[in-house]
Amino acid sequence: LLEAWLPSTAEPAPRARRAIDWDALARWACREASAPPTLAELAARVHLSPAQLVARCRAERGLSPQAWLRAQRLMAARALRAQGWPVARVSAAVGYRSPSALTAALRRLTPTD
Repeated sequence: LLEAWLPSTAEPAPRARRAIDWDALARWACREASAPPTLAELAARVHLSPAQLVARCRAERGLSPQAWLRAQRLMAARALRAQGWPVARVSAAVGYRSPSALTAALRRLTPTD
């Protein structure tokens, strides 16, 4: 009982974090391509607050959730283009508002200098 009243010198044990299944989140987000999910929707999907998702994404992926999602959409676009899909169909499938927006995003990702 006396020990309970004494100041603790030990650090509190870190709380176990629920692992984020980034691959499953990416698959879900890409299926929602007609309107890419918002930060709040992404966070809700993994049972975190938006602020917690931002912190975890930066710590675990090195990107903001928006940058991570954009990268996922562009990887999906590249895969579909490699399968021979037309740019217009790919842009609709991965949630870009137009083929030119997708083309510009892909160019920014891989400069042709």
